[in-house]
Amino acid sequence: MFNVTGCLDIKRLSGIWCVELHFVALRYVQLFIDYSRFIGYRCVELHFVSLRYVQLFIDYSRFIGYRCVELHFVALRYVQLFIDYSRFISYRCVELHFVALRYVQLFIDYSRFIGYRCVELHFVALRYVQLFIDYSRFIGYRCVELHFVALRYVQLFIDYSRFIGYRCVELYFVALRYVQLFIDYSRFIGYRCVELHFVALRYVQLFVDYSRFIGYRCVELHFVALRYVQLFIDYSRFIGYRVCKLMEGHHFVISPSYSLDPEVDGHTDIVNKHVSGLAKLEQIKNLGSN
Repeated sequence: MFNVTGCLDIKRLSGIWCVELHFVALRYVQLFIDYSRFIGYRCVELHFVSLRYVQLFIDYSRFIGYRCVELHFVALRYVQLFIDYSRFISYRCVELHFVALRYVQLFIDYSRFIGYRCVELHFVALRYVQLFIDYSRFIGYRCVELHFVALRYVQLFIDYSRFIGYRCVELYFVALRYVQLFIDYSRFIGYRCVELHFVALRYVQLFVDYSRFIGYRCVELHFVALRYVQLFIDYSRFIGYRVCKLMEGHHFVISPSYSLDPEVDGHTDIVNKHVSGLAKLEQIKNLGSN
């Protein structure tokens, strides 16, 4: 007689093992879902962090733009001071020029006075002393000589004052030339600042586009993860259904004792079913071991 208690234990063990595998699969599915949610949250968090850095970059570019405009106006302020200073120099030069002309006029008047005085002394000499005529002539010649020397120095003074005037005008135009160069340089600084500002905005746009790409990519990966989770759930269900299907239909005949001999007690049909059941049980065991 053959006892099938061991077969029942194997059947129960196989059922418990299948259920256990099913719950283990569900457990890993839950872990996978939690991990995919963590990835999604992390992606969203990184997306907002990137947006925060984009905002900081935009604020910094605006600060650069404001600073450039501020420097541009400071440059214009110094240009205005330079123009005012050059005007002051030109006014001062003209003032000095007229002062020089005033002293030239005084020098001419003084030289005329000397000439008149010399002529007066000359006639006095002629009036009082005839013998003094030769001496007075010498004095007269000397006075005329001194008079022309004075005129010569007056002419030199006039030429020098003209040279000062020309030099002042030349310096004035040189100052205006440097003012123009300073204005052109300040404009170049302004244009360069604006150019750098737009370059900064261009990189900000690239950063925004890249952060959006990261966000889209994260969402795409999140949905891909959910797709694989769904496949894993479907596969675990398929395993569960397959195990249950394999377990169905294997109803063993429970008998306290029977003979394996077909000729004994007329149990031929039972023995045949039993042998067929053992073969299927062996297949189930092999399936479980694999």
